Amino acid sequence: MGKEARAWIGDMFNHRLEHGIPYDLTTDWIKSLQKGGDIYNVNTYRTITVGLLMEKLDVMESKVSVWVEKNSK
Repeated sequence: MGKEARAWIGDMFNHRLEHGIPYDLTTDWIKSLQKGGDIYNVNTYRTITVGLLMEKLDVMESKVSVWVEKNSK
């Protein structure tokens, strides 16, 4: 995964932490990422959809936070 994609997913994760998980879990964020080459050619882009991934990351973050606190890390 490229730097831009990691930064974008990080931003979405932070947004979810600040504002909570929406009740409508069918809502996804869609982002086009440029793969390289001509920026005006649509074939040089791919899309990434983030939705259920964020819910999974939220669950993981919750579990890790509990473990960290429990083990004084």
